[in-house]
Amino acid sequence: MIERSVTITITGDERQILQDVYDVENLKKWWMFLRDIEVKNEEEYIARFRVFMNFKFDMRRSIGLNRVVHEGKMKFPRAFFRFTVEVYPRRQGDVDVVVKGEYSGPLERLAGIPMEVFLKNFAKNLEEKYKGEASQ
Repeated sequence: MIERSVTITITGDERQILQDVYDVENLKKWWMFLRDIEVKNEEEYIARFRVFMNFKFDMRRSIGLNRVVHEGKMKFPRAFFRFTVEVYPRRQGDVDVVVKGEYSGPLERLAGIPMEVFLKNFAKNLEEKYKGEASQ
């Protein structure tokens, strides 16, 4: 299994950040390599990615006090993907945001660099959203 993480500090409300990350509509804009999301119900959806090959994950999302987790499995070829965002409030409205990715499955040895690019791109998109709100 590969694991990577990125940490950023943004100005915003930690509960709103978690809600934004939980919202699959935002994932459509913020997740690199994502081709489509098909919502099944409040907690489950199907995510289709294109990285080296096509991946179709049956995903489940959950939201807690300081984290959002999106995790999924693919039956064939067998694969696992988990995306976690944790928030840690600081002073003066700043929030440390830790974005983590985990993957095991086909082409795992090649997935480290794309995972880093995926996480950095997500963090940049989240940062841009909150920079825009802070300047209004």
